[in-house]
Amino acid sequence: MSGDLRVEVEPAASESSQGVLRGGGGGVDAPDWIVGEFDGYNRHYDADINLTVRRDGYAVADVRFRNGKRQTQTGNYRNDRLTLSGVGFSVKKTGNGFTTEQLGDRNNWMEYTRHGSGGGGGGWGSWENAPGWMTGTFRGYNNLYDADVEITVAKGGEATVYVNYKDGRRQRQSGGYRNGRLRIEGIEFNVSKTWRGISVQQVGDSQNKAEYRRV
Repeated sequence: MSGDLRVEVEPAASESSQGVLRGGGGGVDAPDWIVGEFDGYNRHYDADINLTVRRDGYAVADVRFRNGKRQTQTGNYRNDRLTLSGVGFSVKKTGNGFTTEQLGDRNNWMEYTRHGSGGGGGGWGSWENAPGWMTGTFRGYNNLYDADVEITVAKGGEATVYVNYKDGRRQRQSGGYRNGRLRIEGIEFNVSKTWRGISVQQVGDSQNKAEYRRV
């Protein structure tokens, strides 16, 4: 599959002495591409994050853990670095947002997309309930893009894809199921059931096809 974006978090204050999206400091004027509201998912800490960065660099993150806990972190963006709750992150621009990586901890990495630009947009409306054989998490290898891929499809149709390229690049993509197809970052895929999982093929590109086993 194709697409871009992602960042990683730490447990809430009640769970750790440090904050989730960690960082800190004083702000200066931020570039246009990072100013605004962005969304991302922290896989390591299983948390959804809504991040807002103002023109003066002030940043606030609303962290919603999947276990129901919630945390707010504040900080700033300055000189290509984001700080939240005293912890610094390097920041790199992507097509529709940016990625962050904690300084000194490459595992704490994730991708943000500009709010309202992902998944269910593009005229597709809300997602449909996915059939039982398609729900769950699947893993496989995409020969065309030389990447290991993990796909998770929720019962409600929401889909999340993690792409780990062999050259070290990583992406998080989002989308959903509707009208018998998966739509990931605006690209449609036909999905069929296999003995061990699912087969996914891009509409209009027979070379972009891979099989994924249920995990």
